[in-house]
Amino acid sequence: MSESFSQLGQDIVDVQVRATDISPEDVEQIHRPLIKRAVASAIGQVRRYVPSELNSIKNYFSKKIVYDLESHPGQPHVGGFFIPSTDKLVANTYQLRSNPLFFVEALYHEGKHALRKGLGSMERLYNGFANVVGPFWASILSHIYEEGSASRLTQRDLGKTLDGYGLERAAAMEVERDYGVAPLIYNTESDAKKILPSMLRGIKRHFQNPRAYTQTYSVA
Repeated sequence: MSESFSQLGQDIVDVQVRATDISPEDVEQIHRPLIKRAVASAIGQVRRYVPSELNSIKNYFSKKIVYDLESHPGQPHVGGFFIPSTDKLVANTYQLRSNPLFFVEALYHEGKHALRKGLGSMERLYNGFANVVGPFWASILSHIYEEGSASRLTQRDLGKTLDGYGLERAAAMEVERDYGVAPLIYNTESDAKKILPSMLRGIKRHFQNPRAYTQTYSVA
């Protein structure tokens, strides 16, 4: 992993974890340390790029977010998912048997969604898109940006990614090229009009060369 424990130490917070079919010992010894590391990485990005929100986001992760460890064998390609309305974050433990690297990545990726929700970025950016292009296109653009931002921020943490969000990540990377990392984390409504041309340019780049946005972990 790209980040070191010394870099993350100051941003490690306790998190709520629920598990099904996993022993309490395994949760505490194996899963909770990974979750804390994923959360600390998200908090560290806030410390670096939007430090004014640091205390509120630490409180959000420690008191509201719940990491649910659930097995979903019927969804073998799903690493996890986040439900903004309930602050529930699910990591598919089925991946531990079939693709453990993807399981770890899901802890980071879904944590980035939670990060953006906790900062209010999700709601504000959707409202901004709705003001520019209307609610229908706002839903599509918001989905692209939320998945692209989570994918790109996770890629920055772990070096590479196994997710299937190449198009979405291309849109986010183009925003990053134009405006830096901060807009991937924190957004106001006015960001929508500013970043939309960058997103569309990134999507175009993806269609021109989709392989450039497809990465996998190397296997030693």
